[in-house]
Amino acid sequence: MFDCPFCGGKDLCGVTMDYDHSTGFIKCDACGAKYEMQINRLTEAIDVYSEWIDMCATTTAPAT
Repeated sequence: MFDCPFCGGKDLCGVTMDYDHSTGFIKCDACGAKYEMQINRLTEAIDVYSEWIDMCATTTAPAT
């Protein structure tokens, strides 16, 4: 369980790893924010969360 980068909820985001379909999915139980990415057999839950955080940082970064 991980913290949500959108609503700030603690330990509300669970990761589902579907290795058969090469998909990692994370969703916040409080606000419903979600992210999906392609995974492989070496991918772990923290990798899905980290990729989600990186995506959030690049799409919500203020323009300079």
